[in-house]
Amino acid sequence: MKSITYIIVILTAFFLGFLSPHGYCQTRQNNKRPKIGLVLSGGGAKGMAHVGVLKVLEEVGMPIDYIGGTSMGGIVGALYAVGYSADSLEKIIKELDWDYLLSDNIRRRDLSITEKIDEDRYLLSFPFGRKGIKLPAGIIRGQHIENKFAKLCAPVYKIRDFNKLPIPFLCVALDIEKGEKVVLNKGYLPDAMRASMSIPSVFEPKVIDGIKMVDGGLVDNLPVRDVIEMGADIIIGVDIGYGSQGKKDDISLFSIMEDAMFVYSARVMKENKKLVDIFIQPDLKGLSTGSFKSADSLIAYGEEEARSVYNDLKHLADSVNSLVGYKYTRKPVATIDSIYIKSIQIEGLKERSEKFTKANMPFSVLEWATIDEINNTVENIYASNYFNRIVYELQPEEDGARLIINVEEKTGGQLRFGFYYDIDYKATLFLNTTFHNLLLKDSKMSLTFGLGRSPEFEFLYFLDKGTIPAPGVKLSGQWTNVHIFSDTTRKKLATLNYSVTNFKLFLQSNISHFLSVQVGGEWTHARLSPDISFMRFGNLSDNYWGLFASIFVDSYDHPSFPKKGHQGRVEAKFAANVYIPPVKYLKLNYRFARKLSRRTTIIPSVNGGISSGDSIPIQYMFPLGGLTELNKFGHIPFIGYKFYEISNNNVLFARVDFQVEIRKNMYLTLLGNAGYQGNTFNDLFQVSGFISGFGLSYGLDTPVGPLKLIVMKAGERKGILGYVQLGYWF
Repeated sequence: MKSITYIIVILTAFFLGFLSPHGYCQTRQNNKRPKIGLVLSGGGAKGMAHVGVLKVLEEVGMPIDYIGGTSMGGIVGALYAVGYSADSLEKIIKELDWDYLLSDNIRRRDLSITEKIDEDRYLLSFPFGRKGIKLPAGIIRGQHIENKFAKLCAPVYKIRDFNKLPIPFLCVALDIEKGEKVVLNKGYLPDAMRASMSIPSVFEPKVIDGIKMVDGGLVDNLPVRDVIEMGADIIIGVDIGYGSQGKKDDISLFSIMEDAMFVYSARVMKENKKLVDIFIQPDLKGLSTGSFKSADSLIAYGEEEARSVYNDLKHLADSVNSLVGYKYTRKPVATIDSIYIKSIQIEGLKERSEKFTKANMPFSVLEWATIDEINNTVENIYASNYFNRIVYELQPEEDGARLIINVEEKTGGQLRFGFYYDIDYKATLFLNTTFHNLLLKDSKMSLTFGLGRSPEFEFLYFLDKGTIPAPGVKLSGQWTNVHIFSDTTRKKLATLNYSVTNFKLFLQSNISHFLSVQVGGEWTHARLSPDISFMRFGNLSDNYWGLFASIFVDSYDHPSFPKKGHQGRVEAKFAANVYIPPVKYLKLNYRFARKLSRRTTIIPSVNGGISSGDSIPIQYMFPLGGLTELNKFGHIPFIGYKFYEISNNNVLFARVDFQVEIRKNMYLTLLGNAGYQGNTFNDLFQVSGFISGFGLSYGLDTPVGPLKLIVMKAGERKGILGYVQLGYWF
């Protein structure tokens, strides 16, 4: 039927040349011509090949009157219907960070300052509620991809009928509860795109008007009939989607699941192909639905296959254009620099404070905001880690827009597990439970246990009010063995059992995602007792009260192998008890990472500490040595020396790391540090207090955390030390 229409168009155009001027003018006057529909199939990353086909269609001047698509075909089709050209789509696809978009992860540097450390600690995380561990409805909730759709579709946010887009459009999804196909041709375009691509178990279903929808490819991967019903007379169909594994010997579990999921859609595809006039099926040379990093190849393969039918496409385009007497031209996508925000509506908030949520916005009602500002604001609120998902929608409102922010708050708690090993602390298993908005709004409660040879615990409860100072409480305890070394021979003299219990009551202000300030009071109980000793040493135990203030900055892009960003802490304390005069304590560490080339990064740092008083307790001294990343007992890593080999009241040294990524996630780092240590600040820079060390580190970013193998030497004595670290620090 459709082929007959296609032949009639060609014959009509041919005979028009022999018709009288009256007949030709009448055709132009009526402005009637056959309508062309473009139908694009789903297929995950393979859908990038559609862009190559679009490039050829533009080249021949093909007028596209209707577009229909499924899944990735629906995404490409929707953006083309909005007005993006093939070249624009190619640029967009190549610039996208697909690993980030197809996840719900938050880039470390974007995380809330209060969440960065927790995210660095744990390998596994499971949400749980009253009924136990809650499994998600999909691996990916769609946080970043939905907001990217909203940004790309912002130029047409006022259009709610897809027939009124620059090119009328539809896509299809599956109502998972009724098992029926849903044709999406109205509503909020980004929602329709997201629903059409929701592969079951991979993406959470998209709920629109109470209907739970999943990937339309399960029911109709090439919606030809729906585009015909729109009014198309001629169909150009592009299929890059599912293909049965047949009798291949190398089938996998995934391929069997794919066969089972798409068995019905495969039968529908056979019938749809009969209605297509020009059928394009690119040979994608073995690339799969997950080949998102092969955009160049996929686009090229799509273009190559379209050129194989170039003459047919060109003949059709010229014939149809001749019927109306003008060459078809596409309207470019409308530009939209900023939007006037008439109102802001937040939906889904129950526990989180709306005032605090809006306080993070750099704009307000009755103000202009760029699309980037809106998009970044939503992503920044999501980075607080209080939400499972937060997306936005723009709705027309008089001479501006209503900004609707839809949130899904985290409920229940999270059960998390982490692992760390180094030569000094040995293996430690971390168990954590975290609750948001428990008892009070905008609160976070965390309970952590470290199980190993050096056990520990931490209880933390605080309110997060952003820049507004808010109260918190922290109780922690740490136990380990430390060694006492001779200042002259560096030989081990004793091994002590050392424990510290600390209670803090504080006010905290989170200035930004990178900066936090904390002030408060603390109580500390310290205990030392001999384990193995060659010197007379009794038990020491005492309590100390004091005030403290700290500033913490962290914009590192990676906790162990940074390539950009800053990280540092300044901590000041004033402590005393009835037996000792007050102790004044100041500790500083600051480092930053800067790329010298694509693979080389320099990481300079400065570390220092000053304690003054007539009698300095051990917990207010500065132990140096070892390279453990665990933040315990005031310890400061120092290349070349053993753990706790040096301990003094005053230290100051600089360190430089030259880090080279020799292969992906594999690093070779040259380490060096040098500085001074002394009993008082006045003798800090004496020659006798000079210490130095250097080393070489091999690092590997593994699925279970960073692995570091290090050899190092002190500049002041003989001997080479080895060091091993595995896992995330705590």
